[in-house]
Order: sequence, then C-alpha cells, then structure tokens
Amino acid sequence: MTTTELRTEFIDRFHETVKKSRQNHYDEIIFDHFTLDLLPKVPGIRNLRNRFIRWIKRLRSGEKIQTVTSQLQKLAMVYEILDDDVSRDLYLKLAVFRHVGPRQYRLPNYRNDYRELVLELSGLIDYRHSRALPSSKTVIGLANLEPLGYDIRLLTNPMGIYLDFVLRQYECPGNIASISALEGDCVIDAGGFIGDTALYFASQVGTAGQVHVFEFIPTNLQILKDNLDLNPQLSSRIEVVHSPLSNSPDVPVYYIDRGPASQLLFRKPKKYDGVCHTETIDNYRRKLSGLAVDFIKMDIEGAELMALEGSVETLSECRPKIAIAIYHSLKDMMEIPLYVKKLLPNYRLHLGHFTIHKGETILFGASK
Repeated sequence: MTTTELRTEFIDRFHETVKKSRQNHYDEIIFDHFTLDLLPKVPGIRNLRNRFIRWIKRLRSGEKIQTVTSQLQKLAMVYEILDDDVSRDLYLKLAVFRHVGPRQYRLPNYRNDYRELVLELSGLIDYRHSRALPSSKTVIGLANLEPLGYDIRLLTNPMGIYLDFVLRQYECPGNIASISALEGDCVIDAGGFIGDTALYFASQVGTAGQVHVFEFIPTNLQILKDNLDLNPQLSSRIEVVHSPLSNSPDVPVYYIDRGPASQLLFRKPKKYDGVCHTETIDNYRRKLSGLAVDFIKMDIEGAELMALEGSVETLSECRPKIAIAIYHSLKDMMEIPLYVKKLLPNYRLHLGHFTIHKGETILFGASK
C-alpha cells in the first residue's frame, strides 16, 4: 500500500471499530496490578480495596473524545511507519481503546482468566517478610523464580513477575520480530525501579554482557540494592547509575519520593525530598570511552522522548536495538515513533502491548 492508502485505511478502520464498540457494555471489573485476595494477609494496609475500586472507575472512562479524534492524522502517520500488519492492527486497537474506554472495548490481551493467571504467580512469593511500596501500597514479597526457569530471587509482586519474566515485555513478541537482549550484549536499562528488569537483562546477556541501570529514587534504590544482594551471580554484571535521564546532562532536578509514583520537577517546589542531576546516554557513554551499546530499554514515566534526544549520538553510532515505552500519554504514542523514524529511517519498527489496559505499550526497533 502507498502512504496515503495506509493512512486512509487507519482512519476508516478507526471509525468503523469505534462504531461497533458502541454496542458493547462490559460490567465486570478489570483487575490488573493489585491482587485483592492477598491484601487481607498484609498488616497495615487500610482502605486499599476502596482506592482500587476508585482507580478502576477512573480507568473505565475513555480519554476525552476530542483528544483522540483531533489527532487521527498524526496517529495515521504512526500506523503507516510500523513495519508489520500485527503492529499496525495493535496500534489501531490501542487508539480505539483510548477513545472509548474499557467498558466498550477489549484489548487483544483480555481473557476471562487474566486475574487467575496473575494470582497463580503468588505461589512463587513468600509474603512473610512483605513490604508495601510507598504511595501505591503495592505489596511485594520474596519470589523464587526457579520454577519459571530463572536462577533469580527478588522482592516483587505477581504482576511484576507476569510482565517481566512470563510475558517478557521488553522482548518483541516472536510472531512479529526478533528484538531482544542477547548473550554478550551491553544493555542500557533506563528506569530501573526495583531492579527486576536489570536482573532479567543480566540473566539474558550472560557473563560476557553488562547492564547499566538508571534509577535515582531512594526508596526504589534501596529495594534495587536488596534485589542485587539476593543475586550475587548476576549483580557483578550490573552497574547502577543514580541519575535521571534527559536531553541535557548536569541539570538539577527536584524529586518527591513516592516509590513507583515519584515525581520529578525541573522547577523547585515548596516541598521536595531531594535534588539530583540529570545525565544523558551520550554523555554517560563518553565517560566510559565510547561504550558499545547493543540494547536500550526505556520506561521512565513520560520522559522517554527527552532521553532519546540525549541519545542521538549513541543511536546513530551504535545502532542498538530499542524497547521504548510509549504508553504514558497519547502524545508519546504519536511523537516517540515519529521521532525514532526521523532519526533512524532505516530502522524497522514494531509494537507490543502487555496488559489489558492502556499501560505497557512498547515500541521495538532494530536496524534493517
């Protein structure tokens, strides 16, 4: 198909799918990150069930109608640059989902036993020494992943195991393309959180590989350190960088430490928990005498585009495989793929989505 035909196809299919979705009405609650069956066993967590229900109600409402429809031409441009039919079809469905919401549309990953699949993984977790992550109150315990084929023990929750170690969300689905961290690769893990993805990548790159993980929030770093200490066979491959990534190095930023819900501000607020300084991938690579980067993963709460702007030299010289989160906003869904294609026109771009809601959409790319 020509460029014009692909864009027209997207807009026509979008309107047709939206029209059909208006006939649906799903009443059942969609469960995702929180596992309610486990909550009564954890002391000190109050009213979490009510907060969860309120969160679900917010989730059920689609984005403002004008927000998506006013951007159809730009969404169609992204649809056109994706390199396979599966990715294009998924991108269309994600646009429809953001438009009408989960009460009228189901994403491809939806299945009736979704909640049970995730809850089954709680059997791998010892909650006798559980703790709750700040702000979100997500409960984590000590998991042993040997039954899944990983020589890894870490503090996490069932959803974390499901996304990172079962679905392998930073590995392009095999039916689409082969894009993943391989033996001997040097990986940039932007958005280290509690170290779960760093350990996953370390298990994939082997003794000849290395993982450079960027994380700067103190409460996340403490759990990340605990998880590395639990895995000495992998931790020697992992270098922790205590800086947020951006498009300019050494810029002071202020953070409010709320664990997975932390805030990063460039303007000094009245109240904040600490100050740190930004880094860029290009600047970091220069410090290490031109580190050869093979794979870049980014999931940094909406700062991915700025981090990509600070990676131009690395992307152009190393041509690494990429796995970039684009789900934090509709703007990211459009601008990140278009930016990557403009910067790297010879890259093939593919899409993966790993939940039943709008979170965890990953743009994969690799040189043709």
